[in-house]
Amino acid sequence: MKISTKVEYGIVALIDIAVNMGANGVVTVISIAERNNISKNYLEQVLTPLRQAGIISGTKGSQGGYILLEKPEMLKVSTILNALDSTLLAVSAETGTKCDENIKRAINVILWDKLDSAFTSIASNITLADLVEEYKNGSNLAAMFYI
Repeated sequence: MKISTKVEYGIVALIDIAVNMGANGVVTVISIAERNNISKNYLEQVLTPLRQAGIISGTKGSQGGYILLEKPEMLKVSTILNALDSTLLAVSAETGTKCDENIKRAINVILWDKLDSAFTSIASNITLADLVEEYKNGSNLAAMFYI
């Protein structure tokens, strides 16, 4: 499976916002871009569908930035993926092939339908909070010093 940079950077940005919102609330595009080595202009394009989907809210101006509209515990990865790429959770095969219909049906039932169901189930059971927690666990490991 190949995931687009738009999807990857969208998830990265949401984790960054969740971790850095803190008491001051908003997280700027510039700070997200700098921390994650992402082009500011591209990041703004990635954040647009997340804003349109009601996942984040943006504030303009010198004190502007983005905030999450839901708690990370309530935000499912499936919702994020659908906002960034509505075709990602839909496993489908080419229908224009002239193969035996029974073979195509067997492949769909045994392979594609099961992959689609598994992928959707996984994405529906993982939240942004799970990703944030794993990020924080990895950050703690990176900060360990050995003598």
